Amino acid sequence: LECPKVGAPELFCTNGTMPYTKVHTYHGMPVYSQFLTEPAKNIAAMRAVDWLDGQTESITVSTLVYTEHLEIFTSISAEFDIDPAGNIIGHNAMVSYTDLMQGKRTTFIVLMILVSIGSFLGFAVNAWQLLTSRQCKWGLQAYELFSRGVMCVYALVLLITWLKQIPMAEEYDHLLHAVLDFHGHGHEEFEKLVQ
Repeated sequence: LECPKVGAPELFCTNGTMPYTKVHTYHGMPVYSQFLTEPAKNIAAMRAVDWLDGQTESITVSTLVYTEHLEIFTSISAEFDIDPAGNIIGHNAMVSYTDLMQGKRTTFIVLMILVSIGSFLGFAVNAWQLLTSRQCKWGLQAYELFSRGVMCVYALVLLITWLKQIPMAEEYDHLLHAVLDFHGHGHEEFEKLVQ
């Protein structure tokens, strides 16, 4: 795209032109993201190139807010949908995340292990009763066997996947330093950073 004469972001304008947003996939949908490094200049450039046009279906503005000492990360999104008649419908979403730290983390792990052990023992007792009982109530026994087996597997899968997660504090720190320490000289380097 051709850079505006006034107010263009210096980081991306080379020889009077600048590459603009590439298509990215977000939750299975194609999106054209724009990271606002210099908001006033970025918005002026977006206006100059008619970044929003008649084909625009939705605009989402998002940010991540960190509350220090409470270790709470809040994702805030404002979404504006544009229907075929040109009406703008606004939505917002706010989701907070927290890392389980120190004692809370240990408590969670211990409780998940206890749930897994308890449901496995219940599964084993039900299986033994099912195989040895002469007056078996098959429907009730099968339900108990199934539900305890599912609970055991669910607790184990939840614990294993939870343990593989990178704590939000680490992810936030990585993102913050990636942006603050960015010393690239063009759009391609910035696209790599965003990914």
